Amino acid sequence: MSCTERFNEPLIIKDISLDEPCSFFVIPNSVKCDDEVLVLQSCLNLSDISVVRFNSSGVTGKNKLDLGADYYGFLMYYVNQDSIFYSSIFDETNSLCFLSSKGLFYDTINLSPLILSTDPSVGLEYADNQIFVGNSSLEYSVADKDSRAKYYDNVRPVCLIDIETRNASSFGEFPVSYTKNSSNYCDWFPVVCPLKENSCLLSFACDDSIYLYNNGIKDKSILCKSKYINKFAPIKDDDFFDMGSYRKYSLSKPKYSELIHNCFTNEYYRVAQHAKKIENNGKLANDFVPSWSMIVMDSSFKVINEYYFKTNEYSPRIIVTSKDGVYVEKAMKNKEDRLTLTLFKL
Repeated sequence: MSCTERFNEPLIIKDISLDEPCSFFVIPNSVKCDDEVLVLQSCLNLSDISVVRFNSSGVTGKNKLDLGADYYGFLMYYVNQDSIFYSSIFDETNSLCFLSSKGLFYDTINLSPLILSTDPSVGLEYADNQIFVGNSSLEYSVADKDSRAKYYDNVRPVCLIDIETRNASSFGEFPVSYTKNSSNYCDWFPVVCPLKENSCLLSFACDDSIYLYNNGIKDKSILCKSKYINKFAPIKDDDFFDMGSYRKYSLSKPKYSELIHNCFTNEYYRVAQHAKKIENNGKLANDFVPSWSMIVMDSSFKVINEYYFKTNEYSPRIIVTSKDGVYVEKAMKNKEDRLTLTLFKL
């Protein structure tokens, strides 16, 4: 890429301090854009979970959840004080649990024979009394090409749980870029972006398209390619079982991550995390600053812009849409820094 190329940068409106320490991380998919709520969990003390409400004026409210020390944030979705969904896959019951902010369990839905994802980047998505989460398998392996071919053919990668009917089912299919050569991109669970009327979008980490599903059936594929990603290379089978090679591959590869619907503008945002330069020791190369971008699509899924960010300035970990613009997490540079969001106008 030419050194003279100008990157698209959104208009900065203001910074909003949430007054939380850098030791807190946002629980995946517990960012609510309709009323500007974040659910945060401490890396140092898992029982320290905060619900932070804010707007363009600053923090408007904050409370703690009293759930105990054995809860993993990436298995949780916060709806309100009395309605929290939690996947209990680590206690071998394979259930979706319903609990209050005081940790009181009041209902469960058994999910067998479906096997939910334990990938921290996937989390749970919720909309219109439906929960979406990655679906896995105990029957099919991904260790070699022949096994992956069977996995891709037989495993539906998304689990859908209907709260009203208490039904749990799976749907979706892997993209051709994965299945054609039974390639291994170390990616088994798509990002789900729920929409209205039983429809949703699926995005896979190493595929340039997104997929529109209606009632569990694929309607169409939509090309949504980042201009900062040239190609995706799968990991070799021998490297898949070598921890050093696996780590280097996982850290260096480009990938797509968040997929967000802006209900205020009816636009869609897809995050592209660009390739990184990793040394043989598995660490980021000296003086190399990773970058990422946000692809903007209009209501017809046409790409209209792509904004470029450096990770030493902003992080895609928190992106919240609002009527005032889009909040993005500001990079923390010191342990004393507080969690701050920058409000952009795209």
